[in-house]
Amino acid sequence: MFFALTDEQEAALMATSDDAQVRDFLEELEMGDWDGEPLDCETEKAWDAMHRCLSDGAAEVVQVASALETVDETWMRQRYDRIDPTNYQGFLDDEDFEYTWYWFTQVREFYRQAAEAHRPDIFTVDQ
Repeated sequence: MFFALTDEQEAALMATSDDAQVRDFLEELEMGDWDGEPLDCETEKAWDAMHRCLSDGAAEVVQVASALETVDETWMRQRYDRIDPTNYQGFLDDEDFEYTWYWFTQVREFYRQAAEAHRPDIFTVDQ
């Protein structure tokens, strides 16, 4: 799950001092402790393949949003086809790629909106 943080949420996250506090912060975030309109994006299990295709991404939301705009389905498919199946929990096939591509387009739109709103993001995963 991707979340674009408000200024207050970013400050609260940066004020955490240990893993337990970060987990508490994330739990509150995931429970919908939003101040105003939430900006989030779910990826279901597609995050794993997307991560493997985009493994060396930029650290800043605006840079990520810009970089994601250049990714097309052909490029993603070429990278997807190079995923090591022995290291992947899903089945590497056309259906899984279409699933991954769909969720990638959702993430790309999330980053576009987060960049426009000048909001940092955080990504959580439960595997």
